[in-house]
Amino acid sequence: VDIGGGTTEIAVMSLGGVVYSKSLRVAGDALDRSIIDYMRKKLNLLIGDSTAEKIKKEIGTAIPSTPNTFLMKGRDIRSGTPKEIELTEKDACEALMPILNQILAGIKEALENTPPELSADLIDMGLVLTGGGALLKNIDKLISQDTGLPVTIAIIKSILTLIYAFVPAMVILNLLGISLVTSFAMMEIIYMGIDVPNNVWLATISHDLVHLSPLYSTIFGIGLIISLIVAA
Repeated sequence: VDIGGGTTEIAVMSLGGVVYSKSLRVAGDALDRSIIDYMRKKLNLLIGDSTAEKIKKEIGTAIPSTPNTFLMKGRDIRSGTPKEIELTEKDACEALMPILNQILAGIKEALENTPPELSADLIDMGLVLTGGGALLKNIDKLISQDTGLPVTIAIIKSILTLIYAFVPAMVILNLLGISLVTSFAMMEIIYMGIDVPNNVWLATISHDLVHLSPLYSTIFGIGLIISLIVAA
């Protein structure tokens, strides 16, 4: 399930082929518009696209789990004056649910059109979420609750794969006396052979490091490793 900016792509794949696919015209942009509509209808407040996106990132969630709040500023429809309102995760969840329900309906339709022999594999393998919309808080839990299937976020899976495999391998190569630049080049060849989402940007960085001086490559490489560990 790829939740992008303009569309959500849902597909069932088996043996390298596509068994079923469907494209929904609801995704990240629709979530922003849903927040704008909610603020206008429920709270009589006008906000812009950038504010809606900020709300989605700060307290947007598919399942409320914390008492976090967000101080939102907009224009009151009735008086026309600026107004400030404190939003909760529950408010944000209610604003996003119309679009999330459409995505859930699309996933259920895909599962209904999946051949029975593949349905058994889905119970073991589960669903994989990717795209920017997959970063919405607790969206994996919502889909798992609604479908009864395990859900994995591909971005997190990629980072964990990188931390557990890529970094230790580079450390070992360095202990064997191989420079950091050479380690990056060697690990690029190995990493590109692993079918993990979002590996293109990392391989590009490691390729570019080979063309830098050893000092800059070492500094950049250490910074990259630290930032990835912090991000994970």
